[in-house]
Amino acid sequence: MRYRTRTGKPLSDHAVIGQLGDSTKGILSGSPSATGGLISSLFSYFIGISAFITKSFLRTRLGERSFGFLTIILVYFIVLLINLTPAAYALNVQYMLGRGLQEVFGLKILAAVTAPFAVPYYIYVGGNDYPGFSPQLPYSLLVLVSIVIILGIGHLVSVYTRRAKNEVIHSNYSGDSVFFGWLSGKQIGDFEFTPIRIRMLVEPFAVLVLAYLIKQYLGYSDLAFVLAVSAVCLFLEEYRLYVENRRFILDLLDGHLDAAYAGQVQEEHGLTNKNSAKSYTASIGGTKNRQKEPRGSTSNYRAKVL
Repeated sequence: MRYRTRTGKPLSDHAVIGQLGDSTKGILSGSPSATGGLISSLFSYFIGISAFITKSFLRTRLGERSFGFLTIILVYFIVLLINLTPAAYALNVQYMLGRGLQEVFGLKILAAVTAPFAVPYYIYVGGNDYPGFSPQLPYSLLVLVSIVIILGIGHLVSVYTRRAKNEVIHSNYSGDSVFFGWLSGKQIGDFEFTPIRIRMLVEPFAVLVLAYLIKQYLGYSDLAFVLAVSAVCLFLEEYRLYVENRRFILDLLDGHLDAAYAGQVQEEHGLTNKNSAKSYTASIGGTKNRQKEPRGSTSNYRAKVL
C-alpha cells in the first residue's frame, strides 16, 4: 500500500480557532510574545487560504485537516482583500505620504506593507470619498470564488468518502498534484521532477503563466492579479513546508546517529551484555556504598568513563 504522509499544515476550523484562541488568551494575560504570535497566525492563515484558491484546482486527495469549511467560506473575503490592495496602496501613497514624498522608496514600501490593513478602513469609510472600495467583486472574481467554493465542498465530500473506505491518508496531506501523472519522475538534465518540486515550483509557475495569458488575451486584470498572488502564496507555503519537513527528517537522522553513538560508547566501555552491567553496578556500589564513598570518587570504572 502506498501511504500518503504528512506534507501540509493544518488549516481546519478547529486548528485555526485554537491557534487564534491561544494567541488571544496570551494577549489578555499580558504575554509579550502573544501579539507577535497572533499576527503570525493570521498571516499564516492568509497565506494558506490564498494558496487554497490555487490548490483547489490543482490538487486531489487533500488531507482532512489541510482545509476546513471556514477556509472555504473566507475565500470570498481573501479575494476581496487581494483585489482591493492595489487601490489601498494608491490611496496610502496619495493621502498618507503626501505628494512631496511619493518618490521616497522606503515610504513606498511602508505604503505597500500597510495597504492590506488599510482595506477594511477604506471599505468602512466608503461612500463618496472612496467609491472604488466596495464589497462587490467584479464578475470574473465572482466566478472564481464560486468555482473555488464548489470545488472546496467537493474536496470535503471526498474526504468523508475516503474515510468511509478506510483509505490511509495523513490528515495534513497537501494533496496529489494534477501534474504528478505525467511529470513526476521525469528529468531535464540533472533536474528531476520530484513531488515537492512539482508542488513548490511547477504549480506556481503554471498559475503565473495562466495569469499572464488571462491578462494579455482576455483582459481580466483583476482575475490575473488574484491568481498571481495565489501562486506566490502557494510557493511560500510549499517552501515553508519543505523547510519544516526537511528539519523533521534531519531530526530523525540525527536521532539515529545519536543512537549509533550511544551504542558505540556502550561497546567501548563494556556495557553490551548483562555481565558488564553487573560489573558496572558493582563498581559504583549500592545505595550504602554510594553514601559511604567520598565525593569525587576515583573508581577505576568512573575514571575510565569520565
